[in-house]
Amino acid sequence: MNEQVKFAKGKNYSVLHTGTPSSWKELYGTFGSFAEPVRGKYFIKNNLDMKGLEISINSFPPGREMPFIHRHNKNDELYFVLSGGAMFYIDGEFQELLPGSFIRMAPGAERSFKSHDKEPLLMIVVQFPHDSEVVDDVKDGMRVPGAVNWPASTP
Repeated sequence: MNEQVKFAKGKNYSVLHTGTPSSWKELYGTFGSFAEPVRGKYFIKNNLDMKGLEISINSFPPGREMPFIHRHNKNDELYFVLSGGAMFYIDGEFQELLPGSFIRMAPGAERSFKSHDKEPLLMIVVQFPHDSEVVDDVKDGMRVPGAVNWPASTP
């Protein structure tokens, strides 16, 4: 089913190639109580050996709506619209998201969305524990001595 997905692993990294965003509509993923894989949704957490968050890539056809309202028990959910657009339903309110829009929802928020009618909706969705916190994120990075000797074939 997901022939376009390729993996690579090294000592301190994992790489996942999912194809171009326009090809994401061909991916299938399973989630929740759905027994059958869902076309256009692909979860990458396990493929990249991540434990603290879940990321999915999503491609919804024009005019398609999520077939249910849902909420989470422990996770915040962050949606980032890459292209297309959607109307989001959050606790009885509506928010329109366009390319470049982000929306974060707390665990208890009831949510759903419908893609706009004219073009596919491409988005990345990130779930992470509501009570997690990144502290001193800039100070966490450390400069390492040395320089990179880039290969000549770098695109």
